[in-house]
Amino acid sequence: MFCEECGAQLEEGMRFCENCGAVVNGSAEPFSNSQKSEPVEKGVLLTRLSVLASQLSCSKQELFEEIGRYIEYKKTRGIQYSLMDVVSSSVSDVVSLLKNLRSKNEFKYVFILGNEKVIEVSEWENKSGDSDSSVTSDLAYSSLSTSSPWEIQKYDFENFLLVGRLPSYDGEIFEEFCAYFKNAMISEESFEKLKTYGLSAAVWKQESDYEYRKIASSTTDSSPDITLNSVSSRIDADSNILFFNLHGSSVAKFWYGQQGSSYPEAFSPENLSALKKPYFLGVEACYGARYIGNLGKTDSIVVQAMQSGCIALLGSSKIAYGTPNPTGSCADLMVGEFLKQICAGKTAGNSHLAGIHRLFNESKDFSDTEIKTLTEFSLYGDPSSSTGNQTKFGQKSFSSHSSLLSSRIEPHNAKFVGHARGLYVQIPDIRSQIEMSLCEVDSKIKAIINRHVYSFHKELAGIEPKTYKFSNREMWQSIYTKQIGAVEKTVKVYFDKYGTIKKELESK
Repeated sequence: MFCEECGAQLEEGMRFCENCGAVVNGSAEPFSNSQKSEPVEKGVLLTRLSVLASQLSCSKQELFEEIGRYIEYKKTRGIQYSLMDVVSSSVSDVVSLLKNLRSKNEFKYVFILGNEKVIEVSEWENKSGDSDSSVTSDLAYSSLSTSSPWEIQKYDFENFLLVGRLPSYDGEIFEEFCAYFKNAMISEESFEKLKTYGLSAAVWKQESDYEYRKIASSTTDSSPDITLNSVSSRIDADSNILFFNLHGSSVAKFWYGQQGSSYPEAFSPENLSALKKPYFLGVEACYGARYIGNLGKTDSIVVQAMQSGCIALLGSSKIAYGTPNPTGSCADLMVGEFLKQICAGKTAGNSHLAGIHRLFNESKDFSDTEIKTLTEFSLYGDPSSSTGNQTKFGQKSFSSHSSLLSSRIEPHNAKFVGHARGLYVQIPDIRSQIEMSLCEVDSKIKAIINRHVYSFHKELAGIEPKTYKFSNREMWQSIYTKQIGAVEKTVKVYFDKYGTIKKELESK
């Protein structure tokens, strides 16, 4: 059988041509309306069945039937998903396929099933000056652009696809992978009341509480007060909205607290066993969503979360940044807004988009680090998932100890339902704004910056920074880095030619 549009050979049962995206003649219309009377939202379930089935040691038919049951369930929730089983998993080929498909069919959600061996993850050279050589994410599938985010870009967020991924790994048990679908199918009946839990590194508690109070009447726990051994007892088993502002690591499975130079282990994959109901999770930690490299449930919190009840998780693949004080920056804005919108009943994909919008709206002196934040934060789980129907005020009812005040929900949030309006953001010539080169600065200015950093970050005392000059602006950036156990501590200080500090960010 061959495609009538482009002539490519087709496998039996295919509903799309993997070469051009055309609907296969004689197959059911992939985006037909469900039996619901109201209009449906549409999306694509994207995978390579043969590769994913091999990882899970099951047959393609078993996997196909499990996915089919989930597709039928989503119809009852007003979401029309269609399965796309691709031949080539390269980023460029998948982006081209999604472009072609979208030109013929209107849809908004892309739910990727499998890790980077099943569907590749986009990767770009890191141009933000820190120790990450590259940045990985699924941004290319949202923007339908394979160009580096640090190059000239015109991102039209109104037309972003809302993308989530369900990671897998070699040797994963079929039933464990499919546990996600089972949890998702019971999830919306589990959110009649929202119960929140928040945990912050002690040094960031002020900023953490600023964001957390937008979704709860309580404040966050902090670490080192809360440790790996005590955190499970602090989380209510019915908690379903989780916020973590902790450190992460590129080499360890834990998230860490901080007080001064102490970085205790605060959370691990095993701590998720304390949760008994489906939940949504936002984490600011560096490498908070690490799974690439065939990491399994004992090595990756995001993989364990997807198996044990998490419906959607927003986290970073690389070093993330923020500030210790309100009103926050970078990861603080992305994750805080994501959870706020989740609590207001928005889908996970739209909540992620809201975080991007806030990042662009509230970031002052937009720079290389904001671009990295946009790039490294990805969504895991079904982007069309939500806490269920909203009340007329766009809220869910909250438990007595975690209530959401109506004054916390601003009217403009409604713009994130469906295709958001007014989200077109043209990033100007990014290269001329953020292109940096290593340089030396005046010794007096260097002393001013060093004195400031050593005073507020005593663990960095004596560290010599790398200093960069922005090519088209009178702006410099000094970057201080020190490995402390499994955590790499990084501080970025932006300053002008007089040594006046314009912005300071620290790694999560």
